[in-house]
Amino acid sequence: MSSEYVVLGDFKGRFKTNQTQSIGLSDDFPVDFAHKVQVFEGSLENTSFESTFTPQNHRKLSSFVLSNVPNIMIHGNSSGPFPDKRVYTFTQLIIIEPKIDRTYEINGLNYGELSGRAYGISEKNPQIQRLDPDPVNHSDKNSGGSVGSTDFNENSEIGQAFNNAQKGCINAFNGCLENFWRILMWILLILFLLWLIRTCNRLANDNGVCDRKEQHERLLEKEKKNRDSLDLIYKENLRKALVNMKNIYFYQNTADFHDYSKGTKGNLTRLTQLLKICNDKPFYIIGYHSGKDTEFTDLDSLRAETVKSHFISNGIKSSNIYILRKGQAKTDSLNQLYPFLTEDYNVKYYNRNMRVEIKLKD
Repeated sequence: MSSEYVVLGDFKGRFKTNQTQSIGLSDDFPVDFAHKVQVFEGSLENTSFESTFTPQNHRKLSSFVLSNVPNIMIHGNSSGPFPDKRVYTFTQLIIIEPKIDRTYEINGLNYGELSGRAYGISEKNPQIQRLDPDPVNHSDKNSGGSVGSTDFNENSEIGQAFNNAQKGCINAFNGCLENFWRILMWILLILFLLWLIRTCNRLANDNGVCDRKEQHERLLEKEKKNRDSLDLIYKENLRKALVNMKNIYFYQNTADFHDYSKGTKGNLTRLTQLLKICNDKPFYIIGYHSGKDTEFTDLDSLRAETVKSHFISNGIKSSNIYILRKGQAKTDSLNQLYPFLTEDYNVKYYNRNMRVEIKLKD
């Protein structure tokens, strides 16, 4: 069934122009009558079909409006009115933001290829045969031109000339491209050698390079001394801070933290905060017990491991923690046991040898 089709799609086509000079790739698309352009073949791909022709929605300052453009091949699709390819004359065709891809001169006339988006309305019946473009002359009154499906009529004079010119251009382009990379490689090699020679000469003639080297070495040595000095001050301040909070106490025969060491003001909390801030320094956790007559002998290790687990669970890196077992504390005067009433009203015994000590690792 014959019908007009309103189509939008990706457009590729060929054109001829009245102008006497070739169109450069960076030149604006000719729009004045003195440089009239006839598009004489093309195709529409990735098409969508519309029920109503609304050209006002697609006209832009950069669009190109053609009338009576034959030989446009429409690539149909399964969701459109036909799934195959059909060639139509378009009563109106709008090429949206056209781009000139290539230009040719054939028999003294200028031809080219262009691409872009296109929107138009076709005649009711498809074309039976392809048409060559009309002769180029200034008296031609058509505002558009002919367009074939994909190729020129190879039996025509223009079609044969175009195909010969295109093959020649492709062969010349391939040869030029191969030579271009070879020439570019030699140019880059020469530039690299010139840069290398210039750099060597500059270094050879630079009498102050040795002086600058010694100056840089002195500056580096001075910076190293400053860093070492600051590190010593940092360590000393950390040691002073540990003096007042280094001990964490436990109850007799347990690895349970003494209530004095817990809470927001207890040493356990204060040490955790300090060691998280000073996370670049390693430290020892030194475990003690109050002697075999008072406690189990392996409590020094158990208490140190308990503190380590607490630190790690609060974000302190395990690689910074080292454990030492000291066994029985040497301070016998601290072995006296004292009762302590816990929050759950249980009496637990302790002394100051039942502890873990935190010390900075040198």
